[in-house]
Amino acid sequence: MGIFKKFIKFIKTRGVSDNFPKENQLTEMLNIMSLITAAGSFFLLLFTIYYTTDFVYMFLAGMVTVLYSGIIILHHFHKIHEARFYFATIHPFWYVISMLFIGGYFGQDIACCATITICYLQYYKRKKLRNKLIAFNIVIFIIPTIYVGYNDPLFGLHEYPFDEIIVFLCCIGWMSILYFSHEEKARNYIKSLAHKNAELKEKTSDLERFAYIASHDLKSPLNNISNFLNLMEKDLDRKKYNNLNTYLKYTRNSAVQMDELIDGVNTISSSDNGENHMDWKMVNLNETLDKVVMNLHQELKKKNGFVEKKNELPTIRCNEADFIIVFQNLIQNGLKYNESNAPNITIDNKSSDNLINIEFTDNGIGIAEKHFKEIFEYFKRLHNQKIYKGSGLGLGLCKKIISKYNGTLKVESEIDVYSTFIISIPLLEEQQKVGPDTYDDALKLMAPNEVF
Repeated sequence: MGIFKKFIKFIKTRGVSDNFPKENQLTEMLNIMSLITAAGSFFLLLFTIYYTTDFVYMFLAGMVTVLYSGIIILHHFHKIHEARFYFATIHPFWYVISMLFIGGYFGQDIACCATITICYLQYYKRKKLRNKLIAFNIVIFIIPTIYVGYNDPLFGLHEYPFDEIIVFLCCIGWMSILYFSHEEKARNYIKSLAHKNAELKEKTSDLERFAYIASHDLKSPLNNISNFLNLMEKDLDRKKYNNLNTYLKYTRNSAVQMDELIDGVNTISSSDNGENHMDWKMVNLNETLDKVVMNLHQELKKKNGFVEKKNELPTIRCNEADFIIVFQNLIQNGLKYNESNAPNITIDNKSSDNLINIEFTDNGIGIAEKHFKEIFEYFKRLHNQKIYKGSGLGLGLCKKIISKYNGTLKVESEIDVYSTFIISIPLLEEQQKVGPDTYDDALKLMAPNEVF
């Protein structure tokens, strides 16, 4: 039994390869039906040899065996398109010859219908060629049919019991290929609809994320601009001009950050969900972190918080706006859910040769283990809005962004002690690590206990 299964598998997989992925299913079905038909014809050949002396019938049975075996042979040598054309043009001649030789009562009409059906399936997308081949099959069937309608077959009428049944069963098998193919297309269509539905739901989520970013992340650089404009206004009233250029620089940088964040929002909300790798570039995450800390300057100052970076972050190929949003949310969460007099967010790079691993650890209120999954759900809040304001979208958005890079965002925490958010991203071939970089001079104006 094991040898038989191996033989069937061997025949079934002739011509199946990655070179013709869309043809593989049809190739497998053609192989199996060709094997069954060739085996049935060979059985008729043996029957004729042992029980009759009808050499014409022996010739026809042998011809059918060889013709159907030819499909498997062509597939074996990966002549996929040649096998299709062979089936549509050469293969039909067996029933044409049988009709001319011994008459039209061998089930040739069913065989012709089966051939036309498979021909339609094989050349479904090539309409002109499909129609020509179907017309060819109809014509070569009609011609001998008309001939035997007015004349006797060349070798006289031959009729054997039950041979029509064998042909009928084989042709039913051939036409079942169309049924199974149609079923497969229907399943694929349903899968496609499900995929489109999921995309529509994702689009809805993207709009929600857009509203969140517009009201949350974009406020930081906007507040930064407002604060520095206020400082400029005060200095102008006092006729102090020494820091104007610095304030202008901060304002300009914050405006640039807003522009980058808006571009990032557009990317996330686009149809491909921002996964177009062609738009990515090499980004030094140290510089990205500097921009985020500068955006959060006022929030850090208000909470008497500071950000500490233990070691240098890597340079990776990405969309920088993505990581601005992620870093900003993780730092803001460390400040928001923190009852310490001096909130501390520590950033540690534990990347390896094949994995980018960045940890954000705060000394906040912590998270119970049972809520580790919930906090990454959209609109899922663990605290009363009056105590800790927010929409509950931030961490879900961060997780979604990291997933674009085939990465994960996890949390480790202990109540009233700490929370650590771990970003893990597989290292792409074109990503690389770099050494220390120089920090923006703008950070120097911040108090030492605020950042770094």
